[in-house]
Amino acid sequence: MEEKVITYEDELTFRYGPGCKLLEQQANEQGYTLAESADHLQQLGNALSMLLANRILNNNQYGTALRKLHKQVMLSIRPKFSMF
Repeated sequence: MEEKVITYEDELTFRYGPGCKLLEQQANEQGYTLAESADHLQQLGNALSMLLANRILNNNQYGTALRKLHKQVMLSIRPKFSMF
């Protein structure tokens, strides 16, 4: 199973699929956070990968579901503030 890469407005890039870094870690590396939504969104991404691996979703359905998940990631993302 390959990873899927989705870029938002040429600024934020997220990789989805087994073997990819956690969504929160990817957000942090880009100066953002998913805050309280991180665990929930990660679980959804993991569930989609499991559904694809077990042939419950086909590749087209998986792609559609990932785009919907990515919209939720983008709605949840916030700038990461650093403390001095």
